[in-house]
Amino acid sequence: MAANDVFRSREYSAFRSAVAQKKVTVSGVEWIYYEAGPKTVDSPIIFLPPICGTADIFYKQVLSLSALQYRVMSVELPVVWEMESFCQLFGEFLNFLNFSKVHIFGASLGGFLAMKFAEFSSSCPRVNSLILCNSFADTSFFNREHLASSFWLCPVKILRNIICKNVYSGGSEDMSIVRSVSFMLNRLNQLSQKQLASRLKLNCAENYVKPHLVNDLPVTLLDVFDVNALTDQVRENLYKCFPESKKAHLKSGGNFPYLSRASDVNLHIQIHLREFANSRYSARKGVPSDYEMKLERSPFKNEERNSAETEESTNQVTSINALVSSLAFTDVTSSNAGLGRFDNSSLPIMDTTQYISVLQENDEPHLENENE
Repeated sequence: MAANDVFRSREYSAFRSAVAQKKVTVSGVEWIYYEAGPKTVDSPIIFLPPICGTADIFYKQVLSLSALQYRVMSVELPVVWEMESFCQLFGEFLNFLNFSKVHIFGASLGGFLAMKFAEFSSSCPRVNSLILCNSFADTSFFNREHLASSFWLCPVKILRNIICKNVYSGGSEDMSIVRSVSFMLNRLNQLSQKQLASRLKLNCAENYVKPHLVNDLPVTLLDVFDVNALTDQVRENLYKCFPESKKAHLKSGGNFPYLSRASDVNLHIQIHLREFANSRYSARKGVPSDYEMKLERSPFKNEERNSAETEESTNQVTSINALVSSLAFTDVTSSNAGLGRFDNSSLPIMDTTQYISVLQENDEPHLENENE
């Protein structure tokens, strides 16, 4: 019933009615994806799902970020059996869409694939930055290298059972986490035998990320501290690959915080992308109130006043995204609340100017550096 609650919710209905599913075939491989946001942006943020996910699992991110003028794409993993083949085909997919460089949000296996693609394209960079959610840098953690070459022979029910052991953590009384697990299990049942077998092959075949080829990228590591499929050792190994990365920690959220803690995840994504706000690689369409507010430097007495005004305006802009994210899509954390109570009256685009008068009352979550 929890999964049906998601499908019947106003938020998911708004996503399916407003964002069309697209299919393209590039080099003989079919790619399924959803896209929203301004077409004038050349460096979108692309979401790659975990092993059990389809392209629509990031519907909360697609709706919320595109409403804030970010160009967003959620891509379903195609049937590809080798890591090098995936990286090559993903590069051709980006070429087909005329994207030279992109930002990538990868969840679990999607994060590992994002790192491997950044490594694969390091000589001619195609990745601006990475956001890695509950991800890993070495497949040896799964201890299934000896089975990787035989997954293609397994019936679909066996493959689903293998994945379900990691998807369902159990014991959670948080209804938002329960709904996220139910939704992902429903999506898992929609995947074919070839899709599951190929993903398990990529997930379990012996492979690891080469840190020296990717650790110069801007990276945010998004982790949860409650029960999830990854161990502390896996998390520490990923931290070692990116010693200069930013850490975005959530106290809870389970295996799928982008569903159970969507508003927090969306805010961390905006903070991560703010580094590129004034560059050609921005994932957001330039908004005059955000990016074109430039005060001329004066050599006279009013120079200090202009500097103070600039700082004040910057502080206002810094708080806009935090406030809009909290007002645009209310995340359900109470066990007595239901997803059907979502209010999407602000879709598709939210006017942020009306909230400037109360910006000072809103704070952003703190991003911790590893050195702290």
